[in-house]
Amino acid sequence: MGSSLFKRPDCLEPRSQFLRYPRQLGNGERGPKTIVFIAYCANPAFVIVEDRRGIRIRCPRDELFLMTKGIESVMAEMDEPGFRDFLKKKGKQNRVIDGLVREVRQLEAHLAGPGGVSLSGASERFLEAYARRLSSPEIKRRMRAVDLYFQFAGLPALASAAGRLREREVAKTRRPFQLRGFRGVDLAAVARLEEVGITNVAQLLAAGRSPEARQQLAVDTGVALETILELVRLSDLSRIGALKSVRARLYYDAGLRTPAEIAKWDPGALYGFLASFVSRTGFEGIAPLPKEVRSAVEKARTLPEIVRYE
Repeated sequence: MGSSLFKRPDCLEPRSQFLRYPRQLGNGERGPKTIVFIAYCANPAFVIVEDRRGIRIRCPRDELFLMTKGIESVMAEMDEPGFRDFLKKKGKQNRVIDGLVREVRQLEAHLAGPGGVSLSGASERFLEAYARRLSSPEIKRRMRAVDLYFQFAGLPALASAAGRLREREVAKTRRPFQLRGFRGVDLAAVARLEEVGITNVAQLLAAGRSPEARQQLAVDTGVALETILELVRLSDLSRIGALKSVRARLYYDAGLRTPAEIAKWDPGALYGFLASFVSRTGFEGIAPLPKEVRSAVEKARTLPEIVRYE
């Protein structure tokens, strides 16, 4: 059992709490005991409890009767105050922050099971296995929260892994963006691609992910290689959720033509660059808000590179 224990905020508050456990509580005594720590195991049928004397056991959840709400004290590896400050700086509302914290606590619950590890001790393989235990809505909610927590904790590899898991689940139900929806594209070229069954960004990314594949696509459709490359780059940019018709065109025209290029920028500097570009060139559309730019950079940093451009 790892040392990372937590309280479940939707049902426990920091006060005193008593437990009636009909079996022996580790030292031969029976009856109500004051519980100071409680953790939820990977096995949902059990909980870990510890009393004032430091006796810690795993007991069946259906034999645990909470006499009052709350626990006296909590030991937690998660830096909740720091995480909350991090989320506030991102402009998250309190109710959203509360939800994100709850989701991360759920992961910590899983880690607190037998042989568990701390949040920082998780691995990409563990996250994959953990996600398989969750429903689709749970994956989307929890991996979003975990992604943000690992960003806050300075663990970019784990943040990226969580982001990929969420993106993979979202992609199952997302309707792919249509190529003709991009602003400023050659619609005649798009029509020729549609004739061979390539109508959306997912299909084009699959068909044009290497220079050789794009060259063959140009031969098969009669569409200029430069046009295909432009559409592939716009499709690649659209993987950053908010970059679709107008936004994808803005980033592309400003010279930021792949998620990897966007990921290199400081969000504040990128906001200033895009605002200046819109003002200087008369681009038809407004500059994105600082929050939008920050979100785009963060998302870009989680995306794997799936297109080979050279």
